[in-house]
Amino acid sequence: MIKATIQNSSVAFSAKRIMRVQEIRFPCSETELSKKLGEIGMNPEHLAPMATVIEIEPSELSVLVDCDVSLDALNYLGKRLDGMDESEHKQFLAALSCDEADTG
Repeated sequence: MIKATIQNSSVAFSAKRIMRVQEIRFPCSETELSKKLGEIGMNPEHLAPMATVIEIEPSELSVLVDCDVSLDALNYLGKRLDGMDESEHKQFLAALSCDEADTG
């Protein structure tokens, strides 16, 4: 499971600077995601919703903080993480936290 606090990217850079944030647990249903997006002023019917990540758990995904991410991709990652057994989950998180990984 992934717990992310997101902000509407378009609101973050508007002149109004309205701070609308929403905590979402991934994976979630399309209905739940649409409801949460509507609450922060995003069009829930948008084909590929993007939002800025404010906070995220597990902490190994902190590389996504302050980045615009596809919420569909985050939901897919949440589903994949839920499908992993404990050993696979630990291995995945360990790979994310490796400082010596050459990312190009």
